[in-house]
Amino acid sequence: MSYRKKHFGIRDYVNQRAIGIKSSTAISTKIYKTLYESLGYTARCNIENYGGIFNLEFSPDGGLMVAACERRSVLLFDPITHKLAHAIPDAHDNCVNGAKFLDDRVFATCSDDKSVVLWDARNLSSRVRTFIGHTNWVKNIEYFESKKLLVTSAFDGCVFAWDVNSCADNKYTKLFHTNGLMRTRLTPDLTKMIISTTAGYIMVIHDINMETLQKDLAGFKVNNVFFLNTVNDCFS
Repeated sequence: MSYRKKHFGIRDYVNQRAIGIKSSTAISTKIYKTLYESLGYTARCNIENYGGIFNLEFSPDGGLMVAACERRSVLLFDPITHKLAHAIPDAHDNCVNGAKFLDDRVFATCSDDKSVVLWDARNLSSRVRTFIGHTNWVKNIEYFESKKLLVTSAFDGCVFAWDVNSCADNKYTKLFHTNGLMRTRLTPDLTKMIISTTAGYIMVIHDINMETLQKDLAGFKVNNVFFLNTVNDCFS
């Protein structure tokens, strides 16, 4: 190795990048290795028994991190100490796909067992509530805080809204249905809903009103919109 490569430092690397000079792969690798090693090593938890981690979610105050796991489990970590704080080995009857915090301690999980479960981190010995209604794998959860609604979507093509303050566990509002539904997300300001499908469509609903959304979307078909746009393009 040449003297230049051997003594090439991070400052030299940054200076060259600033003026557009590309460094060799060997030098770049050395710099990256130095940077990562400087971060130090983090203790690993033995989570092999829980399978793959399908989703991670931090509590609003950053005090907890929840992991949704392949083998029916939910893990709670302390982000400060990097230690496993608690494990729920049989949180669901199938893969756990997602988690969503409602506040600093209460969170919901969804699963391929078609259910959505509400948990309280202060007492994980039992479920707070179980919501049953989807007929296929539930893939993600959103929370509409101002209305206290959980918004879930599943491979049955349905987007449901659940009132967490309602006494009935199986009472839900069917907001929307489309074939090939993949995921549903709410923007942080809760003004837009984004829906994606297996056909590659992304549907964005602006200025959502949860009280009228079911009526607003009644009869809407994503495929029909694509067909009309295609016809218009052909004759334009």
